[in-house]
Amino acid sequence: MEFNIALNTIVYLMIFLFPGVIFRKFLFIREYSKEFDKGNLFERFIWTILTSIAILIATFSIFLFLKNILQLDLLPSISYKTIWNTFNDLSNNKLPDPNKKLPVKDKDVYKHFFLLMISIYTLSIILGIISYLVTRTTFVKSIGILKYLNYWQDLVKGTYNSNNDDTLTYAYTTADVLTEQNDTTKLYSGRVINYYLDLQTNQLQTIVLSDAKRYKKFDDGSFKIKSIPGHNFIIEKERILNINFTYIYEKKDVNKVYKWIYRTVNIIFILLFIGVISTMFFSNIYIYTSTFLRKSVFVICGVLLILILNNNVKKVLSGQWSTLKTTNIYFFISFLIPYIWLFNFLNWYWVLIIEFCVLFLTSVFLPENQTNTDGNNPNPENI
Repeated sequence: MEFNIALNTIVYLMIFLFPGVIFRKFLFIREYSKEFDKGNLFERFIWTILTSIAILIATFSIFLFLKNILQLDLLPSISYKTIWNTFNDLSNNKLPDPNKKLPVKDKDVYKHFFLLMISIYTLSIILGIISYLVTRTTFVKSIGILKYLNYWQDLVKGTYNSNNDDTLTYAYTTADVLTEQNDTTKLYSGRVINYYLDLQTNQLQTIVLSDAKRYKKFDDGSFKIKSIPGHNFIIEKERILNINFTYIYEKKDVNKVYKWIYRTVNIIFILLFIGVISTMFFSNIYIYTSTFLRKSVFVICGVLLILILNNNVKKVLSGQWSTLKTTNIYFFISFLIPYIWLFNFLNWYWVLIIEFCVLFLTSVFLPENQTNTDGNNPNPENI
């Protein structure tokens, strides 16, 4: 009997508790990792259960979508009946019998059940990471939902500091720390590389500076800046009187994070480019590209669309909205219209009429400040 209760408990924990715990573990990571076990125990338990249920619903919804919409049945052995029978076996103090004869469609039920659990846990990780990234955005923080207890992270990183130039991104923070020791005040400055909080009060315990400097003031009002040798300069809270933070910004093009984003986008579009070009060398790979004319239209328009999207997707991902051009939208629509004919939605003459109308509207409504007024050729970087 004790084994029966333990076995049922383990299964229920795996299904209704573990997904929520995994979600919370990846929601509270990095600078917020110490908040994982903070708060009222009952409240955390309820939120974990509710989160697990939401993840279960999302997982089953994804598999139903794949099965009913995309006709992709990844877990054919999993059904309400097989799940119910598995739970009945566990409730009756019986482990699933691997030698039990099952219908042909249910022969992989245990393997598919294991894959289902892996999918649930994987989705928990993905949703936890996405939630972590979303809650770090300035918009979510400004509306006051899903706030972390660690407000020092926002102060140190300048979350609420307004930056009107969307070509710049936050790089690092420098701090001027006024300290007191033996009734004497001293001013230190340097780049903030880390900080530590008191576990109970959530107050600043220690601040760590690199490239630290000390300001020495003379009686005549002048001062001298002296570099402090070493890698990490540590200041404890008992000595700190006040702190002044300065936020340093840099161009997104040279920022490491955005460089990684740009490289990833470039790789994706290179693969798309190769895929579009290769269409010319395969016969009847798609019914929509069965003739040379259709292949030519598909490749030419596809290459132009990729060139337009490549640069603009990187601008959108890096938040450089002010650098986007209205002309890119018109060009994108123009090169997208031929696909209406390629996929047999309309006859070719209707597509030509639509294309002509779009080009006419483009010439009429195109803002003058986005046209090339110096008579030179347009810059390819604007596409």
